[in-house]
Amino acid sequence: MKRFVVEIYDVNDIFSELEEARKHSREKDVSAVLVHVYLGVQGRYLVDRLLNEIEQCLPRALIVGCSSGGEILDGRLTDQAIVISVSVFYKTEVSIHAYPVKAGQEEEVGEEIRKLIDATPDVKAAELLIDCWSLDVSVLFSAINRCSQRVKIFGASPYSHDSNREPMFVFSGAGVKETSVVVVAYAGKDFHVTMDYAIGWKPLGVQMRVTKAEGRMLYTIDDKPAFDIYDKYLKIPNDEHFYDNVFEFPLLLYTHNTYVLRMPFACDENGAFTMIAAVPEGVSVFMSYGDPDAMLAEVAECARRVAKFHPEQIFLYSCAVRKAFWKRNVNNEMKPFQRIADSAGFFTGGEILRVNGELVHFNATLLVVGMREGEPSQAALLSESGDKQEFTAPGRVSLVKRMATFITEAMRELQKAAVTDELTQLFNRREMNQRIRRCQEEGRVFSLVMLDIDNFKKVNDTWGHDVGDVVLKDISNLIRSSVEGRDRAIAGRWGGEEFMILLPSTDQEAAAAIAENLRQEVERRLFETAGPMTISIGVVDSHDCSQMNVLYRDVDEALYEAKNSGKNRVVVKTHKRD
Repeated sequence: MKRFVVEIYDVNDIFSELEEARKHSREKDVSAVLVHVYLGVQGRYLVDRLLNEIEQCLPRALIVGCSSGGEILDGRLTDQAIVISVSVFYKTEVSIHAYPVKAGQEEEVGEEIRKLIDATPDVKAAELLIDCWSLDVSVLFSAINRCSQRVKIFGASPYSHDSNREPMFVFSGAGVKETSVVVVAYAGKDFHVTMDYAIGWKPLGVQMRVTKAEGRMLYTIDDKPAFDIYDKYLKIPNDEHFYDNVFEFPLLLYTHNTYVLRMPFACDENGAFTMIAAVPEGVSVFMSYGDPDAMLAEVAECARRVAKFHPEQIFLYSCAVRKAFWKRNVNNEMKPFQRIADSAGFFTGGEILRVNGELVHFNATLLVVGMREGEPSQAALLSESGDKQEFTAPGRVSLVKRMATFITEAMRELQKAAVTDELTQLFNRREMNQRIRRCQEEGRVFSLVMLDIDNFKKVNDTWGHDVGDVVLKDISNLIRSSVEGRDRAIAGRWGGEEFMILLPSTDQEAAAAIAENLRQEVERRLFETAGPMTISIGVVDSHDCSQMNVLYRDVDEALYEAKNSGKNRVVVKTHKRD
């Protein structure tokens, strides 16, 4: 495998700049010639002329490309050039397939791509250049991801130097036309590829939840307008400078066993975000912060891993957000890869990578793809020990990281206090209400167990409130033990001596058995000073009931019946039909 990368400022220079690549492409043992073209400000009007010149110079070449938010050559950002990368393969078969995709066709085209990948003999990797801005990529990715898990998938979405004016597009040798997706299939027993990535942004503050989202629109977080988190915590205004102010603090979510950044691109007057990529409703998110030292440390680790692969060429797909973040220092995180192998690529509108078996759309991420043919040379293996010293990361902990850790821990304590009953350390009623409502919104059967301490007033009247508090704490511990280890089960203090237990994915019969075990535990316990105590319990489940007020009414009536029928018992209630 040989690679030739040039930067062009005048299309008339293509023949002279690609002369060496042209000579090598004519060799008899060449199996494929693949050309990547990245261009920003020139726009699509130039593509046809570019393609014609390249085809004249390299008749055997397969050509793919896209608009870019910055072009990368020799591990550095160029000065708004056209970057042309020519990969000459000797043992690898390469094929290119372009697809025009309209909204609503994502599943159909995704299935076509899946079939194409699986039908390609000895396929090792698939590169995707996708106009993610105009498509529902979650549907498209889901269909493509059904291909063999042995195939490595990577790619990116186009961008431009000025996203407000310049068009964003992908193209193949046939031109731009209506192309939305270009697939490059790499096949051959001697073709090897490694994929790695670096994020660098770290969680800031406490976990939140997306409560309303659709497509690329994110409406509410924790049932409040999404914009509130930037207004409340960072005092960022909702004005024409919104994107410039928030790109240092993107949202960070955990999905498919990996962290993924999501960038708000714009904010409307109601506080809803237009995202660069979709955020699923119900997912947990954090605010995040960008720490240059942490980013360089993560990049250094990534470079070490890639170096061990001994690639012959490297593609760098870096998000335009990183370019904006680093400004003049943007080359700092790309230089380590040029020391490993020739590195070229572009700044994207989103990165694509199959991670942990899922095809994921990343933002604000540096994606690194290394390729080689055959096994590493003996010389490369012998030089590995010397390479280790090149990828150094900052050894100190930055002030930014220390402050972020302090803020996160402080906010975590405040959040805990906001949702926890101070005396019992169970959830408070407000938090229980929210958790029960969320469970109900998911549409799965769950049960509620409501209990009350029998004759608790007598304890306070006889021994005082200090003894009463001890009883409340001890019974709270028994309640906590009763839900430990049960999937998503939680308990809270409902008020006074009343408690509520939420048992997700649990029907009435199973909930009644849990309640009975808890009743017996309390009955067997001899409480300090207060002596023996008992509890009364009501149980309902959500089957055939979609209204929260009806569930609360029924569990309260079940508890009332348990109290009025002798106490120290469990009563299960079915729902009344209104």
